[in-house]
Amino acid sequence: MQDIAHKAFFAAQDILRECRSQLNSIVSIEDLEDGEMKDHYLESEARALSLLLERLYRTILIIYETLDLRSGEIVFTSKFNDMRPNLGTVTYYDDDPDLPESLALNFLAEQVRTFSPLFHATKVVDAQRQILWAILEQTNVLVESLDIKPTKEHDIQKALEKVFKVAFPDSICHYPSALQSKVYRPDFVIESLDIAIELKFVAKEGDIGKIIGSLYEDMLAYADNPSWSKVYGVVFMTGPFLSQRRLEAELKKVKAPSSWNVCAVVGSPGPKVATVKKKAVD
Repeated sequence: MQDIAHKAFFAAQDILRECRSQLNSIVSIEDLEDGEMKDHYLESEARALSLLLERLYRTILIIYETLDLRSGEIVFTSKFNDMRPNLGTVTYYDDDPDLPESLALNFLAEQVRTFSPLFHATKVVDAQRQILWAILEQTNVLVESLDIKPTKEHDIQKALEKVFKVAFPDSICHYPSALQSKVYRPDFVIESLDIAIELKFVAKEGDIGKIIGSLYEDMLAYADNPSWSKVYGVVFMTGPFLSQRRLEAELKKVKAPSSWNVCAVVGSPGPKVATVKKKAVD
């Protein structure tokens, strides 16, 4: 029975990835010009999302049943039934068009994360995590190849988002998570890999201490609510302010959790903002 639950869990992760991809598909359609064809397409894609969510629900139900979690199964089924009339509905977090979400999908994703500690990651997940880490270590190369001149963290986030949408369709940008009695938003979450990603942007050497402190605060926040088994961090610098060896030493000083991996990358700075000097008045 444990083997059945194990297979169902990883099947749920695969379906969850499909659901996220379908959600992105609906969002891309909404960018089209209004018309009968658009409405028909949206209706068709919403129906496809509903069917995927039903599949995901039934797969998670298998986990509850095989683990004999009867009371939890009743609550789970009741909550999902309440959401059934709106399975194809897409909303936007804080009315932000870059943050699409489905309440039913969020609920089912939380169920999958709840079961995550019971099952070990497969070799496939480990391999995908290694690919993700390789991408993050080459963030500077990615930014340069996209001809992005970074001046802030958001520029780095946009570059990674382009790659993640293709390589990891279930990635979520600025995933809202309630930590320490407030909404805490990792820069990215990749649900199928059970990983959150934090980005830091450093434009001058004097800010290194502040960034290390910010990483430490993040670690404390995640420790209070360990929603993900791994957290990857990227410290993007516009100059060689901090080596990987020194970064690891600094994190060791603050006793960084073993679940955290942080890399330091150096990229080219963006254009400097020109300042206009006032002419002296005699």
